[in-house]
Amino acid sequence: MKESRMFDRDWAPACGRIAELRISGRYREAAAYGRDVLSDAEQAFGPNSAELMPVLNQIGILGKYSGDFVMAEDAYRRALRIVQAGEAAGTEVASAVLLHNLAGLAHARGDVAEAERLARAGIRSRTEGSSQLDPSALAADRAALAAILIDAGNGTEAAEILLRTIQDSEASFGPDHYEVGIARHNLGSLYLRSGRLDDAMQELESALRIKELACGMTHPELAITLHNLAKAYLASRRRDDGRACLKRAVQVLDGVVTADHPTLVACRTALFTSPKKTGEGSSTRGLADG
Repeated sequence: MKESRMFDRDWAPACGRIAELRISGRYREAAAYGRDVLSDAEQAFGPNSAELMPVLNQIGILGKYSGDFVMAEDAYRRALRIVQAGEAAGTEVASAVLLHNLAGLAHARGDVAEAERLARAGIRSRTEGSSQLDPSALAADRAALAAILIDAGNGTEAAEILLRTIQDSEASFGPDHYEVGIARHNLGSLYLRSGRLDDAMQELESALRIKELACGMTHPELAITLHNLAKAYLASRRRDDGRACLKRAVQVLDGVVTADHPTLVACRTALFTSPKKTGEGSSTRGLADG
């Protein structure tokens, strides 16, 4: 098989570049580069090679964050089929990664039942598949499940998971680690749903600060926390603060994600909603991050 130019050099940098572009918020550039990398990988290794799994997973992650859910699911499902057809060591852990990501995609689409099923399957795969667990990966799995449980209305289990995740992650990685920020976002969202507005604002403000440290001040991943913090402010009659958060969320998303991206639509809708209809009575579906 003809060797591709992309693989005349080490594979990891070529695949990792997709993640770098996504993390920096350059979603369109990441998508174009990902298509090139995948095409070269298929030529170099064949359409069903395990070498394709990392790039397919990165394309899936990109699709979720950019709002191209069809691209994301196609990439994740293809990667999962490749992994499950193989017999190499580490299959369970690779499956856990893809199940986690498929759960996040189902959650973003609003299919909470399927998201919970996939998230629990991913945790089982990770914990049963390795004698040496990655604590950061398991914390991310649990935080994602908690996010799903919040939207499923199972606040009790979600709170237990999140408080444990925050405690363990702070002990292992420090109070400003990104996974701590995700867990605090979800705990704040749970408090918002239950009407604990002061607690919600405290957790969401902390989550936003951590995300800003990790991602920068204009990254698209800030938007969901800005949206939820806006809802908490509006419910507390802090209308100017709430609208400022919504405007900032639109600014970090506009032109970066698809026009029908759920968070962008929710922020724009809230900006044009009468103050009397905004706040405690607003829909809280999709508050969680994960």
